[in-house]
Amino acid sequence: SPQPAYVSSEVESVKSMFAQREESLRRERDDALKSLAERDDADDEIKAEARAAREDAAAARAEAAEAALKAEARVASIDERERAATEKVRRVEAEMRALLQEVAQHKRQSQA
Repeated sequence: SPQPAYVSSEVESVKSMFAQREESLRRERDDALKSLAERDDADDEIKAEARAAREDAAAARAEAAEAALKAEARVASIDERERAATEKVRRVEAEMRALLQEVAQHKRQSQA
């Protein structure tokens, strides 16, 4: 039984409406997928930057630690030299005192 013209035109109009809706949904999906891909790229970029920043910070910390160790070693070496110098001064002073005492003793003996 052939359909009346208005029914078939109604069917065509519904078909075309669905086709348009489908096309528009497909476009939305494609746009969403594109946005997602862009977001992923941006995420990767940010993660890479963060990783680089962390590596830079770690390198800077390592350098600072190394510099601190060298400075500590320098300070320790200066302290050691100071101690040695102080000790030497003490020794020389003690020897001078001993000599002066000897001289004073000799004077007393030679005067007696």
